[in-house]
Formats: sequence, structure tokens, C-alpha cells
Amino acid sequence: MKKLLLTATALLTLWSCNMDFYRSDTMTSTMLADNPGAAVYTTDGIYSLFKDTVPYRGKSTDGCEYVRHYFQMSEFRGDNVCLSGETSDPLCQEIKMSDFGAQKSNYYMWFIAYKVIYAANSNIEGMEEGVSAATDQLLGENYFFRAIGHLHLVTLFATQYVQGRDKPGVVLRTSTDCSTTTRATVGEVYDQIVADLLKAAELMKGGTPRGDKGYVSYDAARGLLTRVYLYMGENDNYYNNLKEFLQT
Repeated sequence: MKKLLLTATALLTLWSCNMDFYRSDTMTSTMLADNPGAAVYTTDGIYSLFKDTVPYRGKSTDGCEYVRHYFQMSEFRGDNVCLSGETSDPLCQEIKMSDFGAQKSNYYMWFIAYKVIYAANSNIEGMEEGVSAATDQLLGENYFFRAIGHLHLVTLFATQYVQGRDKPGVVLRTSTDCSTTTRATVGEVYDQIVADLLKAAELMKGGTPRGDKGYVSYDAARGLLTRVYLYMGENDNYYNNLKEFLQT
């Protein structure tokens, strides 16, 4: 009898554990449509991409975090930091503006930014707008992620907007179709960023932000949009958006 109970328990345990598990960055829009609740986990997975260390084509990613590299690549080039001596860390090349394409910080930023954009596109394609305030909040967060991913890429790897809208920008991704590898113009990238942030703000306005202030919100979308207008030199849009943002 004891053996029978143990066998039955083992069979029930195996049966109950027969589940499929997928990493948040491997789920497709079709899978999300079949299980809309998964969008919460895949969106949270995007947040983790900004701070986690992700393997890249067998190359060493020790010390690689998106937020770390972005801070160094954006701040060190502007004479905001003084470095005395040499270091093997890529930050040395950022300060001297002698970085190169195959440098760890460059390829990791490019890789993770497009990983964020792809994940956001997958969520956007798999979620339906207007189902609920909670769904619209999640959808808005993903439009924000797509915008900030493109913004970081175009500010790091292209010329400034004020130097010409027709200059080569970065590859624009607005869907999970990755067949296009042609760079869009700087103007086209910025136009998409503005459109995504306006959409993000529209979806999250009046909603309830998730969790603490570490989550994307309506205020975050309008605040980032204000910064984008500043980069574009569009003073009227900058002041009008800033005024509306401060009044909300």
C-alpha cells in the first residue's frame, strides 16, 4: 500500500509539472494573443534588459549593463567627467572619443537597444487597445520603450538632429519584421519617436501607473517628449509640451 501511494504521488507530481516555460524575450506576438496576461511578464522583462547582463554571440559581456554603458557613452563624451590615466574599461575610449564599432560598449548597446525594441513591438502586436485601463497602461509602456530605444540609438550612433533631418540615422523598427536593415534618416527616426511618445502618453493618461516610480507613466512619456523636442530644437513644441506637462 505504501509503495502504491508513493507511485501515485510521483505520477501526480510529474503530471502537475508538465508545463511549458518560455523566457520573456522569446515569446512571440502570437503567443501573447493566446495568453494576454503574459504581457505583464514580457513587459517586466523589458525593464530587466536595462540592468541585466545578457550573453551576446559568445562574446564576453562581463561588466555589461545597458544603463552603465549608456551613461558612459552619453556623459563621458561631453566633457562632464575627467579621467586621469588609462584603464582597460571601454569608458577610457568614450572619454577620448576614440571608440570603435567592435568595442564592447558599442556592440552591447546596439544589441540590447534593438532587443528592447523588438520585445516592445512583439507586445504591441499582441495586445489590443481599449480592452481595459490596465491593458492600455501596459501598451503605453511598450510604446515608451520603443521610443526610448530608438532615441538612445539615434543620439549615440547618428548626427544631431539640428545638423540635418536627411542625414543617415539608424535602422527603424516598428514591427517584428526584421528584414529591413537600411538606415532611416535622422528625421524619420525622430518623427517615429515623437509619434510613439504621444501614443504612449495618450494610452497612459488617466490610468494608474504600475508599482512605484520605477515604472513608466504618463509623466515619464511627456517628460521624455519634452527632452526630444529640446534635442530637435523645436522651441514651440518644447514649451507647449512642457507647459502641458507641468499642468497635469
